[in-house]
Amino acid sequence: MIKQRVLDELFDDPVRKSIKSKKKGGDIEDTLNYYKSTKGLGDMYEDDLKQKVYSEDPNSFLANPGAHAGETSIKKEVSELMGHLFRDLDRLS
Repeated sequence: MIKQRVLDELFDDPVRKSIKSKKKGGDIEDTLNYYKSTKGLGDMYEDDLKQKVYSEDPNSFLANPGAHAGETSIKKEVSELMGHLFRDLDRLS
C-alpha cells in the first residue's frame, strides 16, 4: 500500500494550523498564566467534590458538616469503632 501511494505520489502532508490568540494583536504567551496557585491540587479536588455532593444533596454530611445537630454523636461513634478496630489489629500483630 505504501509503495503504491509513493508511486502514485499521494502523500498525506499534514496541514499546519496557526494558533490564533483570543486578543487582537496579542501573542499566545500573553494569555498563559505563569503564576503558582495558592491552593494545592488536593484542595482543588476536595472543593470540586464538596461542590458536586452539595449540588446533588444540599443536606449531605460531607458538603455541609455544620448542618447536622447529631454530628458530635456520629464522630463519637466513629471514633469508638476505630478504637475497636485498632485494638483488634494490634492483637493480630
